[in-house]
Amino acid sequence: MIALFCLFACRNDTTIKTFNDPPTVDITSHQAEDVLVEGQTVDFIAAPADSNHAIDELEVEWHINGTVMCPRALAINNQSICAVTIPEGPLEIRATVYDPQNASGEDSIELAVIPSEAPFGTILEPISETRYYSDELIPFAATVSDAEDSPDSLVIEWESTIDGTLSISSTADSSGNYADFTNLSEGNHGVTLRVTDSSIKTSQTTATITVGPPNTPPTCSIVSPIDNSMGILGESITLESQVDDADVGPENLSIVWSSDLDGELCSDSAESTGAQKCEVTIQSAGTHQLNLRVEDERGLSCIQNTEITVSSPPQITILTPSQGTVINENS
Repeated sequence: MIALFCLFACRNDTTIKTFNDPPTVDITSHQAEDVLVEGQTVDFIAAPADSNHAIDELEVEWHINGTVMCPRALAINNQSICAVTIPEGPLEIRATVYDPQNASGEDSIELAVIPSEAPFGTILEPISETRYYSDELIPFAATVSDAEDSPDSLVIEWESTIDGTLSISSTADSSGNYADFTNLSEGNHGVTLRVTDSSIKTSQTTATITVGPPNTPPTCSIVSPIDNSMGILGESITLESQVDDADVGPENLSIVWSSDLDGELCSDSAESTGAQKCEVTIQSAGTHQLNLRVEDERGLSCIQNTEITVSSPPQITILTPSQGTVINENS
């Protein structure tokens, strides 16, 4: 009986106690005095350790300003890496390590952040001073830049108040020059150029343009000289026409008169009524094919022709009486 009591007493006094040391972690990629730039993508690296667990059994979680940026994940190759696009600062970076028994340790640093600048864009085309047509490709050109990012890394977007987001190129070249073409619907468009950099900062600029219906050629007729006219060599003649254009009006047309013998005779513009007139002197005798060519701003043309014969005036020679002859009255 005494021996049995001793046995139970000895068992109650000999309990075994075990201890789990918490893991540790050190942020190795950055120090407190480091300065980051907003919008940069940065790898934060930490080295976890544990006296009684293998490193590949440890999990690390990353926080920036209290928000989880990289959730708990096992360490790989004795380290934990968290890639972050830097937001506005200042930042508190904290790495927390957990062992299989959920014991934890942490390390943190505070970092300053330099704010990034928004990108910049300028519309070169299309512009309000130019008339565009729904059946023609419309040029889109711009220059873009950014203080931190290369121009060819910026995201470019064009939008129309009528046609919405346009399906054209979204990048410029390394010098910041952008060019592409597309069609737009007929109407008055507000066109927006939007440029976005790697820090998701955006700038935009706009232009207002008019897109007309499909372009039509101008109309023209020759008023003077009429066909098969006669002219005197050395004397001026009037070249007169009547022109019009349904898209841009008569004042914006290019008007050129030429002769197959003398070349270009005059280059002129019309009045708002469509009337055009110029005075020229024909230099060569003969029959001239006169050509009237009227062009709009896109090169569509109207051509009319007329013929005029230019000759020297007749010569008169008085044979009698001769110079100095005296003639008596009533003779």
